[in-house]
Amino acid sequence: MRRSNEPLFWSLFSAGGMLAALLAPAVILVTAFLVAAHDISYSHIHSLFTNILGRLVLFAFASLIFFHWAHRFRH
Repeated sequence: MRRSNEPLFWSLFSAGGMLAALLAPAVILVTAFLVAAHDISYSHIHSLFTNILGRLVLFAFASLIFFHWAHRFRH
């Protein structure tokens, strides 16, 4: 019997769904409130996203959320 790749895709789907449902709104709200309250400046956010580790985390975050969307769209 041939092994299936389906569990891998379903785990990526669930990881993206968890990020989309729980972490994405929290990240957006916290960032919006911190910038609006002037607790964090543009230079801090810029330095976070120009750092290689920050870029990798942001890429993984966005990739999983987009994979979740693509999987739902396909099925």
